[in-house]
Amino acid sequence: MTQREIHLNLFMRLQGNHLSGWRHPKNRINEILDIDYYIEIARKVEAAKFDSLFIADGLSVINHPWKGLSWLFEPLTLLSALAVSTRHIGLIATASTTYSDPFSVARAFASLDHISKGRAAWNIVTTFHPESAANFGDRPIPEHATRYDRAAEFVDVVRKLWDSWEADALVRNKAQGTLVDYDKVHAIDHKGPYFDVRGPLTSPRPPQGHPLLVQAGASASGQKFAGAYADAIYAPGDDFDQTLAFTKQIREATERSGRPRNAISVLAALCPVLADTEQAAKNIAQELHELSTVDHVYGSMRSWFGLELSEIGPDEPIPHELLPEPDQVQGLRSRYEQILRLIKDKNHTLRDIAKHLEGSNDGGYFVGTPEQLADRLGHWWETGAVDGFNLSLPYYDEPLDIFINEVLPILQKRGQFRTDYAAGTLRDRFRG
Repeated sequence: MTQREIHLNLFMRLQGNHLSGWRHPKNRINEILDIDYYIEIARKVEAAKFDSLFIADGLSVINHPWKGLSWLFEPLTLLSALAVSTRHIGLIATASTTYSDPFSVARAFASLDHISKGRAAWNIVTTFHPESAANFGDRPIPEHATRYDRAAEFVDVVRKLWDSWEADALVRNKAQGTLVDYDKVHAIDHKGPYFDVRGPLTSPRPPQGHPLLVQAGASASGQKFAGAYADAIYAPGDDFDQTLAFTKQIREATERSGRPRNAISVLAALCPVLADTEQAAKNIAQELHELSTVDHVYGSMRSWFGLELSEIGPDEPIPHELLPEPDQVQGLRSRYEQILRLIKDKNHTLRDIAKHLEGSNDGGYFVGTPEQLADRLGHWWETGAVDGFNLSLPYYDEPLDIFINEVLPILQKRGQFRTDYAAGTLRDRFRG
């Protein structure tokens, strides 16, 4: 067991996670389709000793200005390029269990794990957008519970496929003329409610055995699923008490699944605006706010939760009768619950919600100094509220440079973050 350290993952979205981050004068928006730019950032965070970087994905163009730029590359293709341009950084790619098949996903991640020499991770998502369903006409949107039932069987099949080659099945003995010991390569013969898969996989067993499994669902179904399968999970990052409660729920779900209580690394969302003084940071946040538009919130409410609120003005009260209970929402239930509280408890309008979301749709928006942020990260980690953080940036590259050059040295001096990588795979790193 290695010494406990803060886990750091970079949510790699080079257009920026702030709604208007791409409009910032220093953002290199003209380079977001240039693989050299991605390699540059990957090498930068590897030099800073981050655990991993993460490429999110979706299966449709979401109908509002910011989200239309969310999914630029197919993640596994991009990460294969980054794998041969780096040596240590973990590589997390999103793949959907709703509109994919287990054999293809198992093969793709096994390949990435071999290419990267044990650094691959799968961010498991259950797709719910109507726009995405329209791109797969033979497969309608499943109900929320059905999506997670399908996802559970999907992951079971993928893990069986990874196990279909024993570790020493690839012999490569020239003298004996034996390339593969086929007694150690097995069909899985899986037959279930959703999948019928013979196997074995066409790729030998991945270096990690099982690439790391990452998950983001915070609903009751999502937490149950994570408890059974996840090695790491993305958590809310807006409020300490909320995050602490979430982590407690994840620990309990993990124990109910018969796994060790701390088997899952909890990574809280974080999107910092940093400057030498708190006032200077607030000035930058205000500049970003003035570049924003309220229009995106209509698209978010539609695509995330299935709510059509376009007839309500941005500054009008939102009628509560238009807001369903969370268990009736097929989309991001945990995020919907947060927004529902803002509307009902604080009388937030759509403009208020837009301002709440503009800093980062994923949460954890922080405005302050590097030392203030280091204090916050250290406190959340020391108290056990989290195991680490999923860092997104309002824009690139300046906020990343400040974080690396001014926040990380404080954490390293306090013994809370590594100064070098330990030997082993990505799974070894998270297990420690």
